[in-house]
Amino acid sequence: MSLLTYSVLLVLLYTVKVSGEACPNGWTRHDASCYFFVDIHETWQDASAHCEALDSQLASIQSEREDVFLRNTLHQLHVHDSTARVMYWLDGTDIATETEWTWAYSEEPITKYTHWCPHQPDNANANEDCLRLGKFCDFGWDDGDCETKEFFICERHDKEYVYNFVLMGWYRHHFNS
Repeated sequence: MSLLTYSVLLVLLYTVKVSGEACPNGWTRHDASCYFFVDIHETWQDASAHCEALDSQLASIQSEREDVFLRNTLHQLHVHDSTARVMYWLDGTDIATETEWTWAYSEEPITKYTHWCPHQPDNANANEDCLRLGKFCDFGWDDGDCETKEFFICERHDKEYVYNFVLMGWYRHHFNS
């Protein structure tokens, strides 16, 4: 077995071990993140602070796969709720510049993936600057007044998991030339 093959196998084994670690009690793993679905009503800013206190941030949705996971989980959590008025804060905001949505924690523009409810975002009453998931439209995306108290989702990224993808890329770059 060549040194390169052995090195790559070690990296792959380490990545599998790290990405298989359990999430903290009460959190749910999906891919490289752990999610905590908080059933306390908070403003967007207080929800963000709550997540930070848990060494996480409000969830940001980067792909359809992640969106479907979150929507399915919320459907399971609220299968017996008769009201459509169930909302969950996410990390998105356009408070800096109206209609320019960004993920607050990373400051990345929300351009890769979106799943807005029909006719959203609408900035109703000219003060809807925070992103939430709404049961009224199958937990699609809705802009809401940041001062409204809603449930929220915290996300903790598996830093080691991401680090190992970078490390594997470094190996490929240096040994596959």
